[in-house]
Amino acid sequence: MRRLRRLENATSVAEFAILLILGAARHVGQVIESVHDGPAYPLHIHSALNGKTVCIVGLGSIGKQIVDRLRPFGVLMLATDEHPESAPADVTAFRPDQLDAAVADADYVVICVRASKENEGLVSASVLRTMKRGAILVNVARGMLIDENALLAAVADGQLSAAGLDVVRSEPLTLTNPLLKFPQVLLTPHIAAFTDLMLSGTVDFICRVVGEFENGRKPNSILNAPSRPRRLLKH
Repeated sequence: MRRLRRLENATSVAEFAILLILGAARHVGQVIESVHDGPAYPLHIHSALNGKTVCIVGLGSIGKQIVDRLRPFGVLMLATDEHPESAPADVTAFRPDQLDAAVADADYVVICVRASKENEGLVSASVLRTMKRGAILVNVARGMLIDENALLAAVADGQLSAAGLDVVRSEPLTLTNPLLKFPQVLLTPHIAAFTDLMLSGTVDFICRVVGEFENGRKPNSILNAPSRPRRLLKH
């Protein structure tokens, strides 16, 4: 079966990406902690979205929905994609091998590209150094896409002012993860997709595929059709 990027999943993740962008920019984790534990969070001037530049790494179904949700914030949008010529008219798109150029002027960089062996460690120490000092990094894709040691160093020395991460390299997230030492890193436990919308969409999709099989039709979601199973299930 094709590993479909269901609309419902993409919608849920795109919404959560906006939450992480705003949460990291406004240091929401620290603010909430101060309310519960005191003392009150000192007044700081945080970064607003309006007038800023956001680079979206990966213009797939999630990336495109992030674009839709960012428009009302009045941001300048950049992106990387395999097919930059197909990007929305209000997005300046680069090829994947132009990542350095794409992130160089971004105040926010959002990672939502599909992970593969080829792009492991995509956000490297070199890429992080290329970003504007004080930029904010958000990841709603996979933890393997970021060189975590380089990320730690970038947060420690202020190259990144904040980060919003729904994914890390080693999951589930544990209390020994060194990222937890940095209050400016907003961490969530890989929950971006888990909404009522995603669950209902998944059930509908499974029921539709089963119904197609029952009626002798080949589901559109089939990627390949081997003459025999690769692996036999045993009772």
